Amino acid sequence: MRPPLGSSKEGGQRAYVGNGQSNAGARAEHAQTGGAGATDVERFWVALRALDARRCLCGREKRRQMAFCGLCFHLLPEEMQKALYRKVGQGFEAAYVRAVDWHRRGLN
Repeated sequence: MRPPLGSSKEGGQRAYVGNGQSNAGARAEHAQTGGAGATDVERFWVALRALDARRCLCGREKRRQMAFCGLCFHLLPEEMQKALYRKVGQGFEAAYVRAVDWHRRGLN
């Protein structure tokens, strides 16, 4: 069950902000993927939501408990793929954030 909007566990929940978003809105949008401005708690919740999701960042269906769909996973460099096998709380969060950044920058 997802925590309600505005709760302290909201961390990575997508913030819907209009075109003229403020700094706070931009930070909330960036925190959704656990980027540089996100706290460890936000990254933790982003990672848990990614594992629970039925859709990959690309929009394709994926299996729960997997970070990405098969295609997106196999496009990642081998080191990133291996890092995604870490447990939550033991490095998975950081590995997931790096993989999302890699995909968003179009390095594949």
